[in-house]
Amino acid sequence: MEQLLFLVVVAVLSILHSWWKKSRGEGEEDTPAPQPGRPQQRPAAQNWEEELRRLLQGDDEPERPAPPPVIARPQRPAAPPPLPAATARRPQPAPPALFVDASAEAEGGLPMQMPTLKQNAQAFLRGNQMEQRVAEHMHGVRHQPAAVAQRASPVVNLAVSLLRDRQSQKAAVLSGIILGPPKALEE
Repeated sequence: MEQLLFLVVVAVLSILHSWWKKSRGEGEEDTPAPQPGRPQQRPAAQNWEEELRRLLQGDDEPERPAPPPVIARPQRPAAPPPLPAATARRPQPAPPALFVDASAEAEGGLPMQMPTLKQNAQAFLRGNQMEQRVAEHMHGVRHQPAAVAQRASPVVNLAVSLLRDRQSQKAAVLSGIILGPPKALEE
């Protein structure tokens, strides 16, 4: 009931306000001001005869807006004159040759000497024995004690000690569940 009464009071106040504005003549001030770029529109003529007479006599020529002001841009200074040429010119290096004659290089041959047949046979035998030497080396490594690892940083030691403790493991799992993705987004 109070809401209905409030709405009636607001409606009555708005009606009184609009009546008061009309009586003071403020209603005429609501018309928009003419824009500077557009010509003002004259009110329509009372009848078509007056409109025709005004057009034929030339009274109603459209007003042309003033042209926009011309903004002069400052002239940039001309490029400075070129420097006088130096009296002593440096010799220009010859451009690199794009094409090298391969026939001249082929005639001279390569500057190294090819291995002999005996050297090739020795290299082949060394290659065949490589597998046996690697197998012997691996057999010896298998029986050697493991090298002592270098001491880890204190941060790594702390992390390892925390993971060895059962209470810390539980805390890590709970943290992963709490800080992990929401259950609604898991599939």
